[in-house]
Amino acid sequence: MTGVRVLIHYQRGSIAIGIEPRSYAQVIATDPKQNLLTVENPGGQQITYDPSRLRGISAYREIERDFTIGDRLQFTAPNKQLGIANRDIGTIQQIGEDGTIRNIDKTLCSKSWITSPTW
Repeated sequence: MTGVRVLIHYQRGSIAIGIEPRSYAQVIATDPKQNLLTVENPGGQQITYDPSRLRGISAYREIERDFTIGDRLQFTAPNKQLGIANRDIGTIQQIGEDGTIRNIDKTLCSKSWITSPTW
């Protein structure tokens, strides 16, 4: 998986294999012959499992984009913690010195989101 970062969001999780509900992990290896996936959670724990045995999972391919203040974004996945609905539109208000987007103003209401990197 060289050069492409794939993140998995576990909506339901799995107690049996040690994945918390509503957590994220990065794919670090695949074994198609044995149908196994190895992921690493933000704490550094590696977990190998058969992905056909879990439900409520979304996979995301991380890509780099150049943004500037004033650019408009449309979200393609909801985030209840941040109050983001699928297809919400926002305008970038602030970008941190490290290049991460720090503040997005939701154009359809007065709420602003303050975000910080999760990895």
